[in-house]
Amino acid sequence: KPKSRLCARGFLDPQKTELPTRSTTATRLSQRLILSCAATHNLELASWDISGAFLKGFSFEKVRQTLLRRGITSPSRKVVIIPPANVWKHLESFDPSFKVEDSDLGHVGLLCNKPAYGLVDAPLAWQLCLHETLQETGGTQSLLDENFWFWKDAQGHLQGILMTHVDDLAIAGAPDFMLQKHKFLSQKFGKITVQNLPFVHCGCRYSKIPDGFKVDQQEFVDAMKVHDPKDIKNPDRPLTPEETSQLRSILGGLLWVTATR
Repeated sequence: KPKSRLCARGFLDPQKTELPTRSTTATRLSQRLILSCAATHNLELASWDISGAFLKGFSFEKVRQTLLRRGITSPSRKVVIIPPANVWKHLESFDPSFKVEDSDLGHVGLLCNKPAYGLVDAPLAWQLCLHETLQETGGTQSLLDENFWFWKDAQGHLQGILMTHVDDLAIAGAPDFMLQKHKFLSQKFGKITVQNLPFVHCGCRYSKIPDGFKVDQQEFVDAMKVHDPKDIKNPDRPLTPEETSQLRSILGGLLWVTATR
């Protein structure tokens, strides 16, 4: 299923080296904290996915102004994308104003209001927008991880917690808290897909057990393939390009299981 039917070639962006692009994801500590808090406070746990998140981030100018308030300078942006010729036909089917004559193909473009898929500042524009929205709802950003948020009532009792990993959110809270936040974020960002336990989040399966929660990667491990080298008589021979590629894939999978999550 295509995630995006139009993706900009960001590597051709002449400003890409001048732009702040730091966009973080949730740490492994946050993934453990949300489960620990949910278990100790008897909270419900769910995974939310915001559809088309990158297209709902801040505009170029809003990103620049937001960064400037934080003491980070960035250049002004005016981005025009020259799409493949057949794109105009698709756009014209939605809105006749997009009609472009054949003689003008390659001479007209799409002026972007905000970073599109493929541009280097798209993840940052989305993260800034999401975090500002969470702050509007009364959330407090953790000092341990900027992608870990929590809400407390006037008496200081924990109401709910949320972890952001790009457009995937893991959230825990009482039923009324979950309903309230889902309604607010849906009004702001549109469709939000909800997964209840058990669900897969950040490559791990989260499930409920009698005295808490469990995290495992059994499905990922079961899908890993064993590499059986054919020529093992000479242990000093160089690896073939195919063997090198296979071993890199295996090592990447092992690191994902053992080191990252």
